[in-house]
Amino acid sequence: MDMNTKKTLIWDKTIFAQFGKSELKDGLMEWASKHQLDVVWGNSEHPDLIACPCFALVIDRNRIIENQIYSQYLSYIVEVNSDGELNERRDTSICIIIDNIKGLELPSLDMVLQVDINQKNPVKWNLHNLELASRIVAGTSDKHFKATEKAVDKYLKKQK
Repeated sequence: MDMNTKKTLIWDKTIFAQFGKSELKDGLMEWASKHQLDVVWGNSEHPDLIACPCFALVIDRNRIIENQIYSQYLSYIVEVNSDGELNERRDTSICIIIDNIKGLELPSLDMVLQVDINQKNPVKWNLHNLELASRIVAGTSDKHFKATEKAVDKYLKKQK
């Protein structure tokens, strides 16, 4: 029996989703299943957006603006990015925003895409970009794991 013993982190296999468009939801679930990925559905009343480790986010900000979850997420990203040990994660995370809100701050990530869900073929476009992000993540999981270990060690030393 040949077993794959490569370590993978939970974030390598997880997509965080927080939107209500059923066509995209169905497409995302089918695509994730085909690629052996998990989809975690966020609750707009809780800070799931911050708490869920993932390589990709697909969010509709209309669901999280009023209760300040989106502004908390933006602050969290700024804080994480200020710690050089965790900066490597930025290189392999993608945030796909599926709304048409203009003039609202975007997350400080290297890959942020905003798509109007009413455009032509939005489901195909979103899934294509998730495919690209998953390939990037597959090639960098060991590097990310080492950077995360370093950051946790640094944090624990500060706590002593």
